Amino acid sequence: MSGASGLEYVSASRINGKPMIVFYAPVKEGGEIKGLFLGLFFAQDYLRSMLTTEYFNVRVPMLLSSKDGTIVASSSSNVSGDPLYPYLLDQKSMSTSDSRQVIDAVNDQKETIFVNEKEGPIENVSVLPVPCYDFMLVQGFPRQITDVMVSNANRSGFILEGCLLILFALLLIYLFKKMRDRRKHLEVENRIFVDVLEGVKILFNSRYLVVDLDQDTYTYMAGSGPINTRIPMEGIYSQFIQYHTADIIGDEEKKAFDHFAQPETLRQNLKDVDDIVHECHVMRNGKEDWEHLIAVCLKRRKGIPTRILYVRTNITDLKNKELHEQREKAIQNRKERQYKVALLSSAFFAFECNLSQEQIEQEISFVTENEHLSLFQKLQIDLPCSFSDFFDRWQSSILPESLLEYQKNMDAAFLIECFKRKRWRSKSIIGHRSMTSRRVCGNRLS
Repeated sequence: MSGASGLEYVSASRINGKPMIVFYAPVKEGGEIKGLFLGLFFAQDYLRSMLTTEYFNVRVPMLLSSKDGTIVASSSSNVSGDPLYPYLLDQKSMSTSDSRQVIDAVNDQKETIFVNEKEGPIENVSVLPVPCYDFMLVQGFPRQITDVMVSNANRSGFILEGCLLILFALLLIYLFKKMRDRRKHLEVENRIFVDVLEGVKILFNSRYLVVDLDQDTYTYMAGSGPINTRIPMEGIYSQFIQYHTADIIGDEEKKAFDHFAQPETLRQNLKDVDDIVHECHVMRNGKEDWEHLIAVCLKRRKGIPTRILYVRTNITDLKNKELHEQREKAIQNRKERQYKVALLSSAFFAFECNLSQEQIEQEISFVTENEHLSLFQKLQIDLPCSFSDFFDRWQSSILPESLLEYQKNMDAAFLIECFKRKRWRSKSIIGHRSMTSRRVCGNRLS
């Protein structure tokens, strides 16, 4: 009646000789002990049911032992009160060393888990202390549990592997379908691109090659090889420059192309633009041709061109037409100068006027033997002035017998019609004595 409470194990009860657990606690009222609560618990059957454990539907043997190595209860048999060490040896499920290891763990009340050295139904053994009490749990794990765990893991692995294989197969089917669709799309694009290249090649007699300025290499595009059979389809770019320079006519032209095609020159010229053009006059197979060599920047690194596309186009027909037009224009200009000299050789004065806007924008003057006279000052007209107004005021200086002819020819609409028909007008007009009695000619009215 000292007020203590606790739990005690009795190996053999005086009542029935069976092991029991006794727990006791004081009964208090107002802080004063009035009685004692005593419990006698024959726990063998109850503890057996508590110790009975299954893992994966496999029963696991388990023992409850006191710290002195006495069995309190067992999940498999009525062995309460027997020493633990002899019991383990009698079961023949563990070696002597493993049994000794279990007894040492029980006596020291420390947690121990180890693998059974002896081949048998028990594979793993664990010794665990019961918290707050001097009891130890000894549990053996049958080999069958490991086999079941491995079997379940393998089954799960097989299921997961099957799912992954199915997903992988679906992914392959999706990728194959997407690749097939993409290939069809690329085939259509390539067909269109090849058709365009073939059309351009036929139309402009073009050749295409890609140059890597960093690697100093070139490659002709498929289907557009070089005209010069000495040039390989791919190779060193510096050698390509030498091959092409040999076909150019003229030493200065060779130097110009060599400078144009140098990598440093291309990097500099294509730094701010996407393409540049160089015109070449070449001789191949005894035939002269004109070509445009177009360099197009395909790739830049930090603003510096590293990859370009050369497009070589034959422009011989266009160049010959251009040269022919230049010759024709030179002939026309020479004829015009000759006609102008012949026309002005006996003219008293010449001036230009804009018939489309009916304006005279330049001073009209003539020189006599003693003085330089301005017609605008004499007629009191300021520049610029109307074409019609100028010639209307000039009528006062025309004699009556020439007035009708003057009015007919000095009309803007009449002169425009004459120039449309490419007819030059040259008339002799007799002026008043106060002006002149010499012949007057207006030339090149525009």
